[in-house]
Amino acid sequence: MTLSPGSRLGPYEIVSPLGAGGMGEVYKARDTRLDRSVAIKVLSQHLSVSPELRQRFEREARTISQLSHPHICALYDVGNQDGVEYLVMEYLEGETLAERLVKGALPLDQALRFAIEIADALDMAHRRGIVHRDLKPANVMLTRSSVKLLDFGLAKVIAPDPGPPLTSLPTQASPVTHAGTILGTFQYMAPEQLEGCEADARTDIFAFGAVLYEMATGKKAFSGRSQASLVSAIMTAEPPSIASQQPMTPPALDRIVKTCLAKDPEERWQSAHDIRSELQWIAQAGPEAEAAAAVSTRRRKRWGRELIAALFGVAVGAAATWVLAKASPEPPRVATHLAFETPAFTFSNFRSLAISPDGRRVTYAAGERAARRLFMRPLDRSEAIPVTGTEDALMPFFSPDGSWIAFIAAGKLQKVSIAGGPPVALCDLSPGPPLGASWGRDDNIVLAQGWPSELVRVPASGGIPQPLAKPTFKGEDRAYLWPEILPDGNAILFNVWKGGRLDDSAIAVRSLGTGTQRILLTSGACPHYAPTGHIVFARRGSLFAVPFDAKRLEVSGSTFPLAIEASENTNGGAEFAFSKNGTLAYVAGGLRQRDLRNLVWVNRKGVASPATAVKRPYNKPSFSPDGKRVAMVLQGETYDVWVLDLDRDNLARLSFGKDDGNPVWSPDGRQIAFASTRAGQGNVYVRAADGSGSERALTSEQVSSFPLSWSPDGKYLAFSKQLGGRETEIWLYSFPEAAQRPLLRGGFNFGAAEFSPDGRWLAYTSNESGRFEVYVTTFPEPGGRWQISNEGVSLLSRPRWSRDGREIFYSNDRKLMRVAVAKSPSFSASRPEILFEGDYGGFFDIAPDGLRFLMVKTESMEEPTRQVSVVLDWFSELKARERGTGN
Repeated sequence: MTLSPGSRLGPYEIVSPLGAGGMGEVYKARDTRLDRSVAIKVLSQHLSVSPELRQRFEREARTISQLSHPHICALYDVGNQDGVEYLVMEYLEGETLAERLVKGALPLDQALRFAIEIADALDMAHRRGIVHRDLKPANVMLTRSSVKLLDFGLAKVIAPDPGPPLTSLPTQASPVTHAGTILGTFQYMAPEQLEGCEADARTDIFAFGAVLYEMATGKKAFSGRSQASLVSAIMTAEPPSIASQQPMTPPALDRIVKTCLAKDPEERWQSAHDIRSELQWIAQAGPEAEAAAAVSTRRRKRWGRELIAALFGVAVGAAATWVLAKASPEPPRVATHLAFETPAFTFSNFRSLAISPDGRRVTYAAGERAARRLFMRPLDRSEAIPVTGTEDALMPFFSPDGSWIAFIAAGKLQKVSIAGGPPVALCDLSPGPPLGASWGRDDNIVLAQGWPSELVRVPASGGIPQPLAKPTFKGEDRAYLWPEILPDGNAILFNVWKGGRLDDSAIAVRSLGTGTQRILLTSGACPHYAPTGHIVFARRGSLFAVPFDAKRLEVSGSTFPLAIEASENTNGGAEFAFSKNGTLAYVAGGLRQRDLRNLVWVNRKGVASPATAVKRPYNKPSFSPDGKRVAMVLQGETYDVWVLDLDRDNLARLSFGKDDGNPVWSPDGRQIAFASTRAGQGNVYVRAADGSGSERALTSEQVSSFPLSWSPDGKYLAFSKQLGGRETEIWLYSFPEAAQRPLLRGGFNFGAAEFSPDGRWLAYTSNESGRFEVYVTTFPEPGGRWQISNEGVSLLSRPRWSRDGREIFYSNDRKLMRVAVAKSPSFSASRPEILFEGDYGGFFDIAPDGLRFLMVKTESMEEPTRQVSVVLDWFSELKARERGTGN
């Protein structure tokens, strides 16, 4: 039967269909009791008349109910309504492995991680006496955090049946699947399954080998033009080795797959546990596992691993030298795929990878927190070289001649010679994320700076950034990012942000001569021009190319995929780069999941507890005056203001501008002020906190403005004005006069500010000492000035007063700092002390009782990456891909 949206099965309300198969239909539904999404599997009506099929359906329920595992889809409920049998299961968001494999092979580290998780799930099932019997990519779901094994509808319980069926059916002496019956999907069946023999755990191991082979190569292990030829291939043929198709595959992985696919069950691995252990060893060994099978054993001493690294370096160097040598009239070459290990690669919301124009050197940011720095890896050497003076650096890029590496650090654009020496500061940058830069042949650098980001030009010798292109804020023209100067220096490619998700931007080109610009593609990230006459870009973590006429500045063909997944962050920064001679470097990983963030209560001793069960990409939490609601931004998701009702654990959207932030409550809790670029570079708006009515603009200037704090008497709203460079002022908006006046100004960056509870003082941040510190001044007119912090504060820190006005809190890196203050007979402050430390964001707020702090704790969705992939002579592969698509 087909269920329509809105219909119900028991307490479950049907939302939409998800799919169908031989056993029945699957629907997305809402559990009206728990208000959560679930998946409901309904036995097809035309099959429900069959007692055998009904029994198989009921057996699926019993089978799944025995399996509680993080990598197996959970069963919540079973039911029967009006003769309709159904299962209620965990609702999973993501894509199936089959859908992902349409785009080609998985990166090695990802294939290993998925395989380990599948093997772990099978191991638990097999230990319970359960065989899946239909393991295939379509039954593996890739979610944000892990894989989930689906559909045990064909599983067979080897152990005695645990109980009677869910409906009264006659007891059968033989299994539901009669002898000689073939169940499953031919492509992944073991030989004994095709012969109709009884299946056991080793049957699943054969299917696992076929799935792992497909993940590693992008091709099926067995194929045939007909069902008969496919069966023949499974029964008699051996698939080509993985290494023959993916040269950088560790031989140990080939051995695992070959053993899984043995025709005789006795010759296969005998348990999924052993396979998982072998895969974990390969994953932990990294690139060493590739050489280990050739020159070492798993018990080799340290000198053996050093020899492996040296041999690998020689191999990489030889291959690089071969590609970089002067071309000779030989047949077209095949692209060579290599990889090298790095320290912990730095995933950020910027870019961390670059390659020199001649393709001889790769540079990347690596390391955790304060230990992060740039490394340079010559491809003819086995080790990376730390680049001196690049601590905390991000977004490296090379000069056109490859002699300099430019980067962003400490709020400055800097460069350092590859020959050594200290970095040279080129200019200060405006507050806001640095989202892309490019060094042109005319020795000028174009970069995106400030927020909303605009394009500016800076001499490579240093100077003051000069405006080049600003967003118009008309329609979807919100911000410009990820620029690249075309080779002739007369035009630039860049992204145009449309609001909402930053990784969903348009690709545009702008003539530097005429100033005209046009949209080339409505969707794509981080565009790069290739000398082959293509624009290469990322889209949802996969690389694509489109033919491009650099003289006419227009697309000249159709977009086609390149079968490479490069890590792409939520700002659209994709980790790939290529040289002029066609050497590609990239970090695999696809579209990075947004980090989920938990709102947690942290007491004064640093003990944390959940504040809500709802996990979203929270940022900048702000308490309502009564402490019952929290206004925040969902950063990287909708870029709008949302309000969380803590009592009801309900999250409701307040604004719809697609670039709104910095929520600030009015003292009576009835209104929320926020910033938005919906009608300009950045203005302050206010709206009723209950969502009624519409927002109204308080400012209408073409400068970035953000609300900071509302005075306790409701007469003033402090807000910032970003004037460009490193200069930001604090202004006051007065009610009801709707008048504005400056409060703090003077050539420095005055940052976050907050009124004291009695309204007589203002705490704020400023970089007047050369770094950001917290200060206090009198209000309504600035008088004395007292420095509160003494070791700097986080750039994202916002000072907070306790409700009694006796304490000021601020964050400094991982530490929450406390300062006691006295205001009578004169203002004084104690020495700052650490209240607690933890991995929390810089923004926080204080509960009305003053005993707890509402903090944002990040739950990373990413696995550490320690490998950079390199493809030599990649342009030949790009052209082959284009020919294969008919362009």
